[in-house]
Amino acid sequence: MFHTRTVEDYGIPLTSQKIVPGDTITSVDAGGFQYTERTLAYTLGGTVAVVVGDQIVGASSGAMATVVAVGTITGTWAGNTAAGNLTIKNQIGTFTTAEIMKVAADATVATITANSTAVATDYRFKNKLAKVAVVQAVAQSALVCFDSSKPDQTLLKGWTLHAGESIVVLEEAIQRIKVVDRVSAAASTVFIQYYF
Repeated sequence: MFHTRTVEDYGIPLTSQKIVPGDTITSVDAGGFQYTERTLAYTLGGTVAVVVGDQIVGASSGAMATVVAVGTITGTWAGNTAAGNLTIKNQIGTFTTAEIMKVAADATVATITANSTAVATDYRFKNKLAKVAVVQAVAQSALVCFDSSKPDQTLLKGWTLHAGESIVVLEEAIQRIKVVDRVSAAASTVFIQYYF
């Protein structure tokens, strides 16, 4: 008797990463494949309150993360004086000092005081590596390598992943994923969901 395994057999989806490689070979980010919670301080909170589940983005750095918890707040959101700390996960990139923090379509939510720092206390999944990654081409075709080698547009080296297609990658190969557009300037977008 055969048992068909599903992605859910390998854990729960906790983090993700969007890659728009263009003609630049792009590797996966540790903020996606390794579960780490971080603390991010902010000041000058605008009128839009940040809540658990929000995806925040640094306006100048492009760094992204998902809010896990909202710490004690001084001031008020309504008065544009909110200040405090957020607990975040899935940080991709580095937040810069004094940059504007955005949430979704909101132009300005707060000002980040500095890049986040790792949470020192224990929490579930702390520093765990993803067991499975589902790699999906969302727009255009991409070339993907899973062995740390570089995909090559000229040689068509790598796995061709057409728009709408996906592949499941097991833990041994997740950290080795590299992506590039299959055709130069074809603007591929690859989405990776990590399971822990």
